Amino acid sequence: MFLSPTELTINVLPMLSQSCPQLEHLSLFVNTDVDDQESVPLQALDGLKSINFGVSPVQDKHFIAKLLARVLPANCEVISSPLYQPEVEALLETGPEEQYAREARRNEWAQISEWIPVLLEFRREASAISQTALAGEQAVGQV
Repeated sequence: MFLSPTELTINVLPMLSQSCPQLEHLSLFVNTDVDDQESVPLQALDGLKSINFGVSPVQDKHFIAKLLARVLPANCEVISSPLYQPEVEALLETGPEEQYAREARRNEWAQISEWIPVLLEFRREASAISQTALAGEQAVGQV
Protein backbone atom coordinates (compact mmCIF):
# COMPACT_ATOMS: atom_id res chain seq x y z
CA MET A 1 0.00 0.00 0.00
CA PHE A 2 2.67 2.55 0.97
CA LEU A 3 5.18 1.31 -1.61
CA SER A 4 3.12 2.15 -4.68
CA PRO A 5 4.65 4.31 -7.43
CA THR A 6 4.38 8.07 -7.45
CA GLU A 7 4.03 10.53 -10.33
CA LEU A 8 6.79 12.75 -8.90
CA THR A 9 10.00 11.81 -10.72
CA ILE A 10 13.59 12.35 -9.74
CA ASN A 11 13.66 14.95 -12.51
CA VAL A 12 12.15 17.39 -10.01
CA LEU A 13 15.66 17.98 -8.58
CA PRO A 14 16.85 20.49 -11.22
CA MET A 15 13.58 22.43 -10.86
CA LEU A 16 14.08 22.56 -7.09
CA SER A 17 17.61 23.88 -7.57
CA GLN A 18 16.20 26.83 -9.52
CA SER A 19 13.17 27.44 -7.30
CA CYS A 20 14.75 26.77 -3.91
CA PRO A 21 18.45 27.74 -4.06
CA GLN A 22 18.70 27.93 -0.24
CA LEU A 23 17.40 24.36 0.24
CA GLU A 24 19.56 22.45 2.74
CA HIS A 25 17.55 19.31 3.63
CA LEU A 26 15.06 17.48 1.47
CA SER A 27 12.93 14.35 1.83
CA LEU A 28 11.15 12.98 -1.25
CA PHE A 29 9.40 9.83 -2.36
CA VAL A 30 10.14 9.77 -6.10
CA ASN A 31 9.74 7.65 -9.18
CA THR A 32 13.21 6.92 -10.57
CA ASP A 33 11.96 5.32 -13.78
CA VAL A 34 13.04 8.12 -16.14
CA ASP A 35 14.98 8.31 -19.39
CA ASP A 36 18.41 9.90 -19.47
CA GLN A 37 17.36 12.60 -21.92
CA GLU A 38 14.55 13.62 -19.55
CA SER A 39 17.04 14.61 -16.88
CA VAL A 40 18.79 17.40 -18.81
CA PRO A 41 19.45 20.26 -18.34
CA LEU A 42 20.84 19.76 -14.87
CA GLN A 43 21.63 22.42 -12.33
CA ALA A 44 23.38 21.57 -9.09
CA LEU A 45 21.67 21.82 -5.71
CA ASP A 46 24.75 23.54 -4.29
CA GLY A 47 23.44 24.22 -0.77
CA LEU A 48 21.89 20.80 -0.17
CA LYS A 49 23.34 19.02 2.87
CA SER A 50 21.10 15.93 2.92
CA ILE A 51 18.52 14.27 0.75
CA ASN A 52 16.31 11.46 1.99
CA PHE A 53 14.61 9.28 -0.62
CA GLY A 54 12.85 7.14 1.99
CA VAL A 55 11.86 3.87 0.33
CA SER A 56 11.54 5.29 -3.19
CA PRO A 57 11.87 2.51 -5.77
CA VAL A 58 15.14 2.34 -7.69
CA GLN A 59 14.88 1.32 -11.33
CA ASP A 60 18.54 1.64 -12.40
CA LYS A 61 21.09 2.20 -9.64
CA HIS A 62 23.87 3.15 -12.05
CA PHE A 63 21.79 5.78 -13.85
CA ILE A 64 20.49 7.27 -10.59
CA ALA A 65 24.00 7.43 -9.11
CA LYS A 66 25.29 9.23 -12.22
CA LEU A 67 22.34 11.64 -12.15
CA LEU A 68 22.79 12.44 -8.46
CA ALA A 69 26.54 12.89 -8.91
CA ARG A 70 25.71 15.60 -11.46
CA VAL A 71 23.20 17.52 -9.30
CA LEU A 72 24.29 17.01 -5.68
CA PRO A 73 27.21 18.78 -4.03
CA ALA A 74 30.10 16.61 -2.86
CA ASN A 75 29.19 17.00 0.82
CA CYS A 76 25.50 16.09 0.43
CA GLU A 77 24.42 12.99 2.34
CA VAL A 78 22.08 10.63 0.46
CA ILE A 79 19.95 8.66 2.90
CA SER A 80 17.00 6.32 2.90
CA SER A 81 15.46 6.50 6.31
CA PRO A 82 11.92 5.71 7.42
CA LEU A 83 9.44 8.54 7.57
CA TYR A 84 8.04 7.09 10.79
CA GLN A 85 9.42 5.63 13.99
CA PRO A 86 10.16 1.89 13.57
CA GLU A 87 7.17 0.91 15.72
CA VAL A 88 4.79 2.98 13.58
CA GLU A 89 6.32 1.74 10.34
CA ALA A 90 5.83 -1.85 11.50
CA LEU A 91 2.13 -1.15 12.03
CA LEU A 92 1.82 0.19 8.48
CA GLU A 93 3.33 -2.88 6.85
CA THR A 94 0.89 -5.28 5.27
CA GLY A 95 3.16 -8.30 5.53
CA PRO A 96 6.70 -9.67 5.37
CA GLU A 97 6.91 -8.95 1.62
CA GLU A 98 6.49 -5.25 2.26
CA GLN A 99 9.10 -5.30 5.03
CA TYR A 100 11.52 -7.08 2.69
CA ALA A 101 10.78 -4.56 -0.11
CA ARG A 102 11.45 -1.62 2.21
CA GLU A 103 14.76 -3.09 3.34
CA ALA A 104 15.80 -3.92 -0.23
CA ARG A 105 15.07 -0.35 -1.33
CA ARG A 106 17.05 1.09 1.58
CA ASN A 107 19.99 -1.14 0.63
CA GLU A 108 19.84 0.10 -2.96
CA TRP A 109 19.92 3.73 -1.82
CA ALA A 110 22.84 2.90 0.49
CA GLN A 111 24.76 1.50 -2.49
CA ILE A 112 23.98 4.59 -4.55
CA SER A 113 25.21 6.84 -1.73
CA GLU A 114 28.51 4.92 -1.69
CA TRP A 115 28.97 5.28 -5.47
CA ILE A 116 28.39 9.04 -5.66
CA PRO A 117 31.73 10.09 -4.06
CA VAL A 118 33.55 7.71 -6.43
CA LEU A 119 31.79 9.26 -9.43
CA LEU A 120 32.54 12.77 -8.18
CA GLU A 121 36.23 11.92 -7.75
CA PHE A 122 36.33 10.43 -11.23
CA ARG A 123 34.72 13.58 -12.63
CA ARG A 124 37.29 15.78 -10.83
CA GLU A 125 40.17 13.67 -12.16
CA ALA A 126 38.78 13.68 -15.71
CA SER A 127 38.37 17.45 -15.55
CA ALA A 128 41.96 17.90 -14.32
CA ILE A 129 43.27 15.66 -17.12
CA SER A 130 41.21 17.56 -19.67
CA GLN A 131 42.51 20.91 -18.41
CA THR A 132 46.10 19.64 -18.48
CA ALA A 133 45.67 18.38 -22.03
CA LEU A 134 44.10 21.68 -23.11
CA ALA A 135 46.95 23.65 -21.54
CA GLY A 136 49.46 21.42 -23.32
CA GLU A 137 47.73 21.98 -26.68
CA GLN A 138 47.73 25.74 -26.12
CA ALA A 139 51.44 25.70 -25.24
CA VAL A 140 52.26 23.72 -28.42
CA GLY A 141 50.18 26.15 -30.47
CA GLN A 142 52.19 29.12 -29.14
CA VAL A 143 55.55 27.64 -30.13
